Amino acid sequence: MEIRDRAIKEINNLTTSKLLTLYEIILSLKISENDSKKRRSSSAYLQVRDALKNLNGQLSNDILLMREERI
Repeated sequence: MEIRDRAIKEINNLTTSKLLTLYEIILSLKISENDSKKRRSSSAYLQVRDALKNLNGQLSNDILLMREERI
């Protein structure tokens, strides 16, 4: 029996009170998962800014020039 099947079997046997507690736990897991994704993405943004801070000129101009070269 897979873990999902076992979990569903156990959930079906829970009282209403315990089921509400489980639902709150599930919601808190989802929230913490979303928070960690946001932290990782903001961290990546800061790393890119740090890597580009010493460059002279405009990155957008460089990208446009590279595109024109390919055409």
